[in-house]
Formats: sequence, structure tokens, C-alpha cells
Amino acid sequence: MTAPNVSTRLVAVGTPAQLVSRTSHGALDVRLREPLLDTGAIFGAVHGVRRWPNGRGAGVYVVDVDDPDQGAADVARAVVGAGASLVRLCEIETSLEDAYLAILDGDR
Repeated sequence: MTAPNVSTRLVAVGTPAQLVSRTSHGALDVRLREPLLDTGAIFGAVHGVRRWPNGRGAGVYVVDVDDPDQGAADVARAVVGAGASLVRLCEIETSLEDAYLAILDGDR
């Protein structure tokens, strides 16, 4: 019996931290006590915010930003300035599994 002919190729090189860093996209988890009435007026006015799909429930948003550090400060100012109660604001960490899947998906 012969072994099957399997073709493999290298798609990325780096430490786990480098691979995660290369594939993270700068997203913030924003949780408010109540949903925003006009997300476009608030998130759309913040420099560096790319999009803000609704997250897992009312008042929960995943906000894609160019720079997570500056974006967090700017988003916090915008939502509090609009009268919203900010419950949580943090950068969404990319897991090694997410990085692996993103690298494989980008290689297709």
C-alpha cells in the first residue's frame, strides 16, 4: 500500500504573537445601558471608526477602528457626550485560533 500524495505549503511564518498581531483588525466591544437611537450620528462622527455592526444584544456594538487606543478614547467621549451610559469599553482580542483561520482564509 502506498501513502496518499499530499501537497502542503507554508502560508505564514512567525511567533503566535506575531501572527495574532498581523491578523487583528482593531475592534472595540462597546456596551451601553440602553441602545443608541442614532448610531450613525454618534459612531459615524468619530474619526477612525470604520463600521459599527450591532453586537450580541441591545446596546452592544462591535466598533471597527483604525487605532484601538485612540478609537477607545474617542468613542467613549462620543457616547458619553450623547448622554449614553457606558457600561463597558474594551479592545477585542484576536485569539490564535482566529488568526489561524484568518490566515488560511486570506490564502485562498
